[in-house]
Amino acid sequence: MKRIKSDIQPADLSGKLHFTGNQEIQQGIIKLQDKALQLNMDMALERTPTAITIEKLDLVRGDSSLSGHGALQLDESQPFTFEGFLKQFDVSAFADVPPSNLNAKFNLGGQLAPQPAGSMDFQIDRSHFANQPVAGQGSVAVSQTRRIQSDTRLQMGDNQLSIKGMLGHPQDHLSVVVAAPQLAQIGFGLQGDLHSRIELSGLIERPDVVFELSSDRFNFNHEHQLAQLKAKGSLQGPAIQLDLQTGAYQQKSETLLQRLAVGLTGTQSRHQLSVNSQINPTTEAQFRANGGLILHAGNQQHFQWEGVIDKLALTGALPIDLLTQPSVRISPEAVTLGQTRIKVAAGEINLHDAHWTPKQWSTQGDFSGIAVQAEGLQQKNAEPLQLGGNWQFAANRQLTGHLLVQREKGDFILPAETPLALGLQTLMVNLQAENNDLNGQLTVRGEHIGDTTAQVTVPLQASGSAWEIRKNAPLRGNLQLNLPDLAWIGSAVGDNLHSEGRLAAHAQLAGTLEQPELQGKITGDALAVALLDEGFELKEGTLAVDFDQDKVLLKTFDFSAPLEKPSKDKLLKGLKLAQKTGYLRARGDVDIHSQHSNLTIELDHLPLTQQEDRWVVVSGNSLIGFKDEILDITGKIMTDVGFIKQPKGGMPGLADDVVVADKTDTEPEAQKAQKINLDMTLDLGERFFLRASGLEGRLAGQLHLRSEPDQLLRAVGTIATRDTRFEAYGQRLQVRRGIVNFDGPLDNPGLNILAVRTNQQSNTSADSSEVFDQPSQDSSVNALAVREGLRVEAGVEITGTVKHPKIKLVSQPDVPDSEKLSWIVLGRSPDAGGLDSALLLSAASSILGGSDEGVLDSITQGLGIDDFSIRQKEGGGLADQVGTVGKRLSSRAYLSFEHGLTSASAGVAKLTYSLFPNVSVVTQAGDDSAVDLFYNLQFD
Repeated sequence: MKRIKSDIQPADLSGKLHFTGNQEIQQGIIKLQDKALQLNMDMALERTPTAITIEKLDLVRGDSSLSGHGALQLDESQPFTFEGFLKQFDVSAFADVPPSNLNAKFNLGGQLAPQPAGSMDFQIDRSHFANQPVAGQGSVAVSQTRRIQSDTRLQMGDNQLSIKGMLGHPQDHLSVVVAAPQLAQIGFGLQGDLHSRIELSGLIERPDVVFELSSDRFNFNHEHQLAQLKAKGSLQGPAIQLDLQTGAYQQKSETLLQRLAVGLTGTQSRHQLSVNSQINPTTEAQFRANGGLILHAGNQQHFQWEGVIDKLALTGALPIDLLTQPSVRISPEAVTLGQTRIKVAAGEINLHDAHWTPKQWSTQGDFSGIAVQAEGLQQKNAEPLQLGGNWQFAANRQLTGHLLVQREKGDFILPAETPLALGLQTLMVNLQAENNDLNGQLTVRGEHIGDTTAQVTVPLQASGSAWEIRKNAPLRGNLQLNLPDLAWIGSAVGDNLHSEGRLAAHAQLAGTLEQPELQGKITGDALAVALLDEGFELKEGTLAVDFDQDKVLLKTFDFSAPLEKPSKDKLLKGLKLAQKTGYLRARGDVDIHSQHSNLTIELDHLPLTQQEDRWVVVSGNSLIGFKDEILDITGKIMTDVGFIKQPKGGMPGLADDVVVADKTDTEPEAQKAQKINLDMTLDLGERFFLRASGLEGRLAGQLHLRSEPDQLLRAVGTIATRDTRFEAYGQRLQVRRGIVNFDGPLDNPGLNILAVRTNQQSNTSADSSEVFDQPSQDSSVNALAVREGLRVEAGVEITGTVKHPKIKLVSQPDVPDSEKLSWIVLGRSPDAGGLDSALLLSAASSILGGSDEGVLDSITQGLGIDDFSIRQKEGGGLADQVGTVGKRLSSRAYLSFEHGLTSASAGVAKLTYSLFPNVSVVTQAGDDSAVDLFYNLQFD
């Protein structure tokens, strides 16, 4: 947390000191300066047998100055006076506070003997602090009889402070009032408001206090926020009372406390303290204690609080309830807690003794039946894991004692998609502290998780009254692990993962906490892993990892991958692979101290997925390295065979206009981006087949992917179609050229595609092919669909990029766009009576909807109509699409025809005629025949 700073800035002073005089009178002149701070001080002093006089004091920095003069009389009462002036004084030049411009006058006076007494009065005018106006005046006096008198008022912006009254005699009364509706004007990272009133009365040594405090919102440094604060209390004689209520407390954006209530009633020697807090909607904490404060006469620093804890309770995931009322003693010399029983998670903790002093502490107790289970998981058919144990520790010059935690009964259920019981049989943790060493032992045995034993010894050192691990002292330890069956790992991760195999490990621990060293190995055999939904399967796996001090060596990581028969799709007819089994191999090493690593991966006919609608087998190699916090990835992956088929239907999901109530999106925590150097080549090979969205055929080409730290991923290369056809509107188009060019970001490649609707019963002339195979004059992309073997060869040309495609119709010979579309969709010229208009316009909207509107406009004009639109029928679903074609006959008459695109009805023909500017007649015939009169009235 950023603290409020008021440190005085250090000064590097240099200058002259000049003193003259005799035995009776001495004079001094002091001239100092700090060149870095541009600070100058000039002082003139004189001492006589009766007084010390400050004739002049000037402290100047730029336009800021402090000046004054004063005297101290050297008689029996030693009276003093001082008059000072602030002019454009900037406190931030001398301390870490907001900038200021203060103009003030102040006077000091009083005496030093026989009892100190003094007074000060001041007046502030035309001043600013933290860019806020400052004004005020006041006087404060302290008498020899220890009596304070004040009449002070200060204002800064909208915030005010008032101190008025007297304190020191039994009938005196002093009020302190703070009204700060705008704390942000004060600075120091404060925001919100604060209002308080404090009433003091009686003697200075032990005044009676009554106070009230409130705030609707308090914020410090944009990190700590308190929604509401209300407090009132009093200390009057022996009686004491406190009532404090707060709203939600947030640290940054996290709510740590929703509500807090603190109450204190009674007297100093006998009172009750209660604390209630709402931590979150399901967790509430309660505390209540009774006791008294014992003060020792003549020594206010020596006190002791004695009492009992009546209640300690916590609800939520880990419920806690106090079963006894233990005694408590608290003083600066010692803290003692008596025997305590606490119910925790259906078990009990028995604290036999707890004692603390500044030089030593000790505690001992036991626990039993502590249930441990995953949060939110209900174990209906299995008893939860229950732990028991005991502890005893004592610390003075050395830490001695032990902690034992062990399984009593039950099992732990992993909260997976299908909850999995570990089959725990033994679980024990034993810690022993002696000779400033902490020895730990772990034993785990279970039906599914095998046997694990571990032992470690770490050196300890005292840190005040606590103990910590010595970072530079040697460590000792060992680990033995035996997992005879890894099938439970797949079940723990999810139903889609299947795992098999055996794993064993043994290692020795050495080095220090800052630089640990391991010596040992991990071995695995008969390993298998499968992703069931993808048909990805690795079998007959072996693993060998060696730990050699500060290095980890991956010596063996080998898996075979059986190849299944490919899909029966006709695109794969006659396809044969050179081998029936693929494999995956990896080798590498990690340097723990330097944090450098290298990993080599080799793939040979590895099936990534083997399903009816997707079947991909790849080969290649890759080198992955990590050095200087940069991840380097290089290599080449080639597809041996690939097949992707678009599913007939997607997974069910909510519509775009469905909003889920009470759904809160949590902003992910900001994480440091990993720096990556990528140099990878992806080759589709010669046998990558695609059947999707009416497109079927083969893809070929390769991409070179590159990226550098703090730069976007870039791709260079070409993906092209081979022997590919496209089916739309019941027609099959031959894709003669389909090219996607990458030369920059992956999300915006260029397009160069040529699709032709061929006539299977006629041969295309060489001239025609040459015409349509020629690149477009547009250098970006070329796409063309052509009707061949007919009198007019027409097609569609797409140019541009994925983000900005351009689509237009072309033909040979050149004809109007409406006729081009008819030759593509119908294979003939359009009907002279306009019967094909609705179908052709629907096709044009589908093909050219995302392109330049000029093409669609030329088609509508070519068909002799003025308007064309497709809309969803009112109250209907997505399938209820209605096409509308309109023609203006005159300035008053408009003829239109509506027809459902998926309907077999006759449709509706409408004639609208304007009789007057605000009156029109609409006649309609077809599915719904009617004559309507419409009028429009407007009122200003």
